[in-house]
Amino acid sequence: MGKGISKRLPPITFHTPLGDEELTFLSSENPNTIFIGTGQRGLLPLTKEAEQFLAGYTVRMGKTPDIISEILNERGSFVAIIHVTG
Repeated sequence: MGKGISKRLPPITFHTPLGDEELTFLSSENPNTIFIGTGQRGLLPLTKEAEQFLAGYTVRMGKTPDIISEILNERGSFVAIIHVTG
């Protein structure tokens, strides 16, 4: 999934934010944990609506390299949203 959905949102700290519309698929996935990698420097912002949407889930969020390390040790069901640039 690209950033097409959230591209219409105003940038927060010069980055396109992760918005709630990009998270609607989580309802059908029903993961135990949601991992969000916020990039090498941890700069991926979330909209307030996304934060509210995620409040109903167990979320582990941090810099992408740190989150990948956590994912490698995860034994339960999960969804990973990873911010990378290229």
